[in-house]
Amino acid sequence: ALIVGINYSSVMKPSSGALNGCVNDAMMIAYLLKKNFGFTDRDISLLADEKPAAPTVAVAGPPTRQNIITGMRHLVSGVGPGDSLFFHFSGHGAQQRDTDGDEDDGLDETILPLDYKSKGVIVDDEIYEILVRTLPAGVRLTAVMDCCHSGTGMDLAYTHHVEDGTGRGQTMRVVPGEASTRGVESNDRFIPILLVAGTIMAGHAASSSSNKKYKKKKAVRKKPDPVADVFCFSGCADNQTSADTNALAGNATTGAMTYSFIEAIEKGGHDWHSFTYRSFLIAIRKKMKEKRFKQTPQLSSGRPLNLDTPFRI
Repeated sequence: ALIVGINYSSVMKPSSGALNGCVNDAMMIAYLLKKNFGFTDRDISLLADEKPAAPTVAVAGPPTRQNIITGMRHLVSGVGPGDSLFFHFSGHGAQQRDTDGDEDDGLDETILPLDYKSKGVIVDDEIYEILVRTLPAGVRLTAVMDCCHSGTGMDLAYTHHVEDGTGRGQTMRVVPGEASTRGVESNDRFIPILLVAGTIMAGHAASSSSNKKYKKKKAVRKKPDPVADVFCFSGCADNQTSADTNALAGNATTGAMTYSFIEAIEKGGHDWHSFTYRSFLIAIRKKMKEKRFKQTPQLSSGRPLNLDTPFRI
């Protein structure tokens, strides 16, 4: 597993983008993997930019661009049939102009490493190339991306709707939705203005203006479907933001989606083994809706998926 949590407190002010819950998210996910899914400390590489208040696994290093890329490559190196991989990112997400014509809205999704100002962002095309494209058949990769504009953050072809009676995947690059409503003292995981060349303003209003600036074209899917089983649970749709909030875990700040993902597994009212991908996504969304978050967690996959397939990590 590769787990990344970035609060950006060393590079941003609280009023201009610093977060509070991302390192907490990373520690909670590490604990979940060890408690419920049989992962050991040796199986987990965790990158964080702050000393965790309640460490559940040792921090391997800072979440710089190079360390994240190296961690991704290490995660998929030497894997074979029967291997189960997990990737979690909690931090800032953004969008920038698509240059290869594979996005219906004309925008690539990005994640921001700690040193994004000097080293740049990590684009969804790059994430796909490193984590997805080379995986062999028989490998399962599950990802959780708790950041803004993360709906197609791994550039997987199929975004799924639980209302779809067929349970089949659909190539829908943007799912309509609103910007997230902030919970109690919550912050959205985007930066008002990103000082990165080529990166546009993030947030719902920026997405709308960006769609006017970058004329929509019919996307041409240039990536082949992977032969491995790849699934991504993301905090929101591409045109939404994800909340960093203290409304869910007492005095602790967490990501709304990460907390709901964990709660669905640990307190879902039944053994998590009985979840299907459909019922698990519904459980996550239900917990978000109960707390009046308007961001809509998404499920995407690398290949067509029957949503009544049993959920596994």
